[in-house]
Amino acid sequence: MTKHFVTIILASTILCALHAQSFDIGGIAGVDYNRDIGNSFNISLEEEIKFSNYFSNYDRFKSGISIDYSHPKYDKFKIGVGADYLNKNETEYYDSRFRWNATFSYSEKYRQYKFSYRARFQSTYRDENRGDYKLNPKNYLRNRLEVGYTFYTKPIKLALSTELFLRLNNPEGNFIDNIRTTFEVNYRFTRRSSMSFFVRSDNEIQVKNPLNAVYAGVVYKFSDK
Repeated sequence: MTKHFVTIILASTILCALHAQSFDIGGIAGVDYNRDIGNSFNISLEEEIKFSNYFSNYDRFKSGISIDYSHPKYDKFKIGVGADYLNKNETEYYDSRFRWNATFSYSEKYRQYKFSYRARFQSTYRDENRGDYKLNPKNYLRNRLEVGYTFYTKPIKLALSTELFLRLNNPEGNFIDNIRTTFEVNYRFTRRSSMSFFVRSDNEIQVKNPLNAVYAGVVYKFSDK
């Protein structure tokens, strides 16, 4: 099973790199904290830093908070809202951005597998005092499909996902301009803490000078449940 996951993600990454007009490799490091607040609500805090240009350049910092709700009788369904602060390196200056999102997700389990779908509306506001933006805010509808696999006898979970970014409120029309593919390995230390290692391929399409980037990442996750 593990070999199949690795083969798929490597093949996808190599294929995209071969067709790339601009290619980059970077890294992502983050910390996630989750806490149940009541029987149906969950609050999540996230801190993330991203590097580009073959790990040599600071690219972006993100700090976010989100709240999710799922009814105890229908816990396969989940809705949520979130907000992020982003500090983006624009080469000549650092740009502050603010983002909010609304999310709907559905998941289904079959033996050791978990299949899930997530739809997310995302709106990002950029600082007009620091840059000239033709489109502000920048809106997306993100659709992600994921399949996960849990080992019975090992504290390890695998996940493979593909996400499509549909650009909205654009004078040139609404179209998909990015495809994100992620392979993740999660190792559980205890019931409340784990570490995720992942490889992510971001591939721009239908835009001028598309960028294809591969990121290696690590995220420490802990919860208070």
